[in-house]
Amino acid sequence: MVSGARGYTLTELMVTVAITGTVSSVGWLVMQKSFQAQFMVDAQNEIQQGAFTSFDTLTRLLRPASASSIIIDRFDSSQPPWSRITFDIPSSGQTVSVYQKGQTLYFGSVPTFKGLRRITFSYPKSTDAALLSVSLTFEKGVGGGRSKAIQLYIQKIKVQN
Repeated sequence: MVSGARGYTLTELMVTVAITGTVSSVGWLVMQKSFQAQFMVDAQNEIQQGAFTSFDTLTRLLRPASASSIIIDRFDSSQPPWSRITFDIPSSGQTVSVYQKGQTLYFGSVPTFKGLRRITFSYPKSTDAALLSVSLTFEKGVGGGRSKAIQLYIQKIKVQN
């Protein structure tokens, strides 16, 4: 080795490359996890918005319904039991049907929300035909389909007529 020579030794370069590689790989993992967390938050926000909108619409439709006209069944044999409700609204003379078909929630024949895993209509009290319980389970794939955001919402709705 020549004394007073300028430059870096091979050992110094190897240590620098190793440190840079380690910092880069850790930085990549941190970025990847932060993106996954952001995708999960976005999915949960979309699910919440769909659930609140669905419950709001369902409540506005069911409240003026006739309790004696409520029929709970399923759209077809490929759908879960208790996944469709049909009822009459006396004030408008209208018959409304809300049901699950595949992973889509329908109000009448209009698809309103995709990503529905299950909807269930039931009577929490067998003595009160005007009190309905509605449970909605939504799911949304996050991060290339490896993980999912799943949320369950349950609400009781009192039919006024």
